[in-house]
Amino acid sequence: VFDMPKVNIMYRFLSGEGIFSPHAIVAAQLFSELVTEQCNEFSYEAIMAGLYCQVSPSSSAIELHVSGYNHKAHVLVERLLDTTMDLLAQGDESSSELSELFDRVTFKLEQAFQSFLTGQAYQHCIYGGDLVLEQRTPIEDKMNVLKAITLPEVLTFANGFLKHCRLEGLVHGNVSAQHAYDITSMVWSKTHPLQTNSLEATITRAPLEKRVVQLSGDSSFLYRFSEFNEANTNSCVEIIFQMGALDLEANSTLALFGHLIRE
Repeated sequence: VFDMPKVNIMYRFLSGEGIFSPHAIVAAQLFSELVTEQCNEFSYEAIMAGLYCQVSPSSSAIELHVSGYNHKAHVLVERLLDTTMDLLAQGDESSSELSELFDRVTFKLEQAFQSFLTGQAYQHCIYGGDLVLEQRTPIEDKMNVLKAITLPEVLTFANGFLKHCRLEGLVHGNVSAQHAYDITSMVWSKTHPLQTNSLEATITRAPLEKRVVQLSGDSSFLYRFSEFNEANTNSCVEIIFQMGALDLEANSTLALFGHLIRE
């Protein structure tokens, strides 16, 4: 029994073409930043009322997360989607205000990339592991794309992406199954207004999948690269041991073992 008036609402808009290209991942990052900036005015008030929201890209999706008190959580989801669709509706008629906002988020992302390159060696080591296990885009490719990408290209990408995307969702907490279904229906109808007639056939309930990269056999794999920051004389090694599928007892034992060797 979930004895708290809280809910977690998570939706992933998945690319119909699989893993994003470098151009698509940068466009997705910039679009997510644009939506976040446009939502700041009301998202701050939502935070004051105990509701939190986030729009973020991954290697093949754009994700929407809302969490907090369940009473108005669906309202915040709807407001986020309305803001997103209003942004897309501007198309080629982008205002000077939106162009200025695009310049700011582009500069912000560029600064984030540069900050990462001058970061600590262990951060770069973790990045290397993510790069090979999660099929992420190398930061050098993203920086090259960022130099040339334009606002119309970002909006064109986002329009095409939403038109052909697939939606996955998880609604967890103090909410009925019917309400979760209604929220999902609202999300789909907001982002696909021309496809609402087939809504009943479109939404299916499915168990969660375990998305894990399983390395083959007893082989070992090595990925090695130079430290980005030449002024940093430190280096780092990350070793990954795969444990296979974990049940509750094995997971707890592993957590305890990890705690002991950290000490």
